[in-house]
Amino acid sequence: LAGAFGPARRLVHIFTGGRLGEDAEWMEAILLKLPADTRAILPRVWSQAKFYRALASQIEHVSVSAAEVVAASSRGHGALPLVTISASHPTAERLREQDALARLSSNGQHLVAARSSHWIALDEPEWLASVILAVYQRVGVR
Repeated sequence: LAGAFGPARRLVHIFTGGRLGEDAEWMEAILLKLPADTRAILPRVWSQAKFYRALASQIEHVSVSAAEVVAASSRGHGALPLVTISASHPTAERLREQDALARLSSNGQHLVAARSSHWIALDEPEWLASVILAVYQRVGVR
């Protein structure tokens, strides 16, 4: 992957007519946050057809998934442990949306990651793990 960013940037610029702009840099920054051993395997993963089939399937089914979430949300979630998480410095609208989602459960809460972009698992993995552990401990083993 090292050294591939230059050619990749040029290809993206050519194929998008330069319209991707800052989004391309944002996506590149995500890759740089990955651990080095993970980045090292990306060329092998990205050169396999099954990677693109899985990606296409995910894109194809995202609307179905979203509809299922909306349907489930309209009924509420009872006392289901539910934690919504926002990146640092969310907009007022994002805060309202995430708070409303958390209120769908009597056991819901909305947390804001103090030092994270959209990629909270890469920016604050220890914090995220502690949130998951707290939910697990609250639920207990069933």
